[in-house]
Amino acid sequence: MPQDTIKRYEIPFNATIRLQIPESAQILHFGCETGKVFVWMQIDPDRPNKTRGFAVLETSTKINSAWEYIGTCDVSGVIWHLYDVDVPRTQVE
Repeated sequence: MPQDTIKRYEIPFNATIRLQIPESAQILHFGCETGKVFVWMQIDPDRPNKTRGFAVLETSTKINSAWEYIGTCDVSGVIWHLYDVDVPRTQVE
C-alpha cells in the first residue's frame, strides 16, 4: 500500500523558484514560521519528480494573471502571497 508523507518546503521572499517534487504532490498549507515562509505538501516519495514553480510576493507586487493563488501569510507585519506559477487559473467563459 502506498505511503504518503507530509513535507515542508521553504520558499524565498520576493522570488519565483523551481522545486523538484513528486508529480502527485498536493499543497496542504502555506504559512509562516520563524520569520520565513513555507509550503507544506502531501507527497508520495516513490513517484517520479517533476519541476514545479512557485512565487512568494509581497502585497502590491505585479503578478501574472495566469498564476494560481494558494495562500497568504503575515511575517512581522509584511503580507506575503504564494502562487503556483505552473498551474493556470480556470478560465470562466
